[in-house]
Amino acid sequence: MNIIEQKIEEKFGDKVEKSVLMKKQTTIGVGGIADYYFRAKTIDEIIDVANFCYAEKIPVLVIGWGSNIIVSDYGFNGMVIKNQTDNFVINRDKGEIIADSGIAISKLLMLAASNELGGIEFLAGIPGTLGGAINNNAGSSKFGIGDYIRSVTCLEERVKELKLIRHEHSWLKFSYRNSKLKSDYKNKAVKPIILTVKLRLSRKRKDEILRLITENIQTKKATQPLNERSAGSFFKNQGEELEQRAGYLLDQSGAKKLKVGGAKVSSKHANFIVNANNASAEDIRRLADNMREAVKENFHTTLEEEVEYVGKW
Repeated sequence: MNIIEQKIEEKFGDKVEKSVLMKKQTTIGVGGIADYYFRAKTIDEIIDVANFCYAEKIPVLVIGWGSNIIVSDYGFNGMVIKNQTDNFVINRDKGEIIADSGIAISKLLMLAASNELGGIEFLAGIPGTLGGAINNNAGSSKFGIGDYIRSVTCLEERVKELKLIRHEHSWLKFSYRNSKLKSDYKNKAVKPIILTVKLRLSRKRKDEILRLITENIQTKKATQPLNERSAGSFFKNQGEELEQRAGYLLDQSGAKKLKVGGAKVSSKHANFIVNANNASAEDIRRLADNMREAVKENFHTTLEEEVEYVGKW
């Protein structure tokens, strides 16, 4: 046991797991070993672990359900914090929900529906948490969750220490499948950690909300490989028109025939890579490169990943 591991054990006991295989923690089922793994159920636990890691110069990766990320076969050299926080407060009169960033999108939708607050039904069927959705500005081809975010409270680096900072909507710089948290901090050693979120929704009848949620889930079941291991939509659309969507461009380029090792393009939707037979992270990335090249040859445009690559490549 080295000095760092001794300090971790003294402070957190058996709450920190060692040498955790990330392929079991991600929706696509790839990824090597993470040095340390902590399941945080409260905001205070996230702050406590993050401050410890900051002081000891241990890299931190915060995940929700492990969707939308491809973890390297070499794993992650640091602390993975699985965000399982899910407290919330609802002000029905103001149409506001303040929720922990680890709350599941599915739970958030049901809470909103129960209080006749709507607007975010387009998120139905997205496997993940509120924090992850904000990082990627998750949504449909026309809408993003960023449109409903009023503010976030983050734990971030300020003058060589971590502090709680509240940011208004404009700071997040939301754009299609992107936010300041995803773009501006892509290569930074210390990234802000979203802790709590304030959403502003609109009044809507519960039955109407539930109808839209059901319709969106049925559409996804019919058009996406929800029963297979994937990271979700792999590439960003080029625009809102059918001919600009990544799935269309890939389909027309023959991408559904492509596979590398245990990874293949879904026969149901060309913008999904599925782990069909114990694929490696390298298989996934090589296949993605082949897909992008096929579109470039046929349409002279370059697709950009919606997913994020994590760890050493």
